[in-house]
Amino acid sequence: MSASSALGLPLTAGALPGLGALAAWPPGLWWPETGVEPWLVALLLLGGFAAGWIDAVVGGGGLIQLPLVLMLPGITPVQALAVNKCGSVCGTAVSTVTFHRRTPARIRPALPMAAVAFAGSFGGASLAAALPTAVFKPVILAALVGVLIFTVARPQAGRVSRP
Repeated sequence: MSASSALGLPLTAGALPGLGALAAWPPGLWWPETGVEPWLVALLLLGGFAAGWIDAVVGGGGLIQLPLVLMLPGITPVQALAVNKCGSVCGTAVSTVTFHRRTPARIRPALPMAAVAFAGSFGGASLAAALPTAVFKPVILAALVGVLIFTVARPQAGRVSRP
């Protein structure tokens, strides 16, 4: 199997010394075999950076990332949600560790909330896996539009917290 770079250059041992092994492994790594257009990869990367920045500054980066991931050919809505949730979990974990290092927080009061969040995540994932794809995509898009409308209509929501 012959592989080429994004520039169309052949990736063989003779063409680029040291990259011959990369051309054969893993299969489907290079553009011609993936079926994913380079413009879509560029859009996903740009959207991922934008979603990460928005998530870090104000939250809600999944509103950008999830529709972009759903554009990938062959991806199921459950896989798209898993990709989106993986980024959210990583961001929340880093924020939690940073907060715990800088603030003398008590962990014990947060444990019941963590248990409820875990149960809700498990229940949501189970429901998502049980729904057929034909039903699930419109549900995701409707939920995203609903969140967008709520966010635009009530930009002050969540700014003031009360015990």
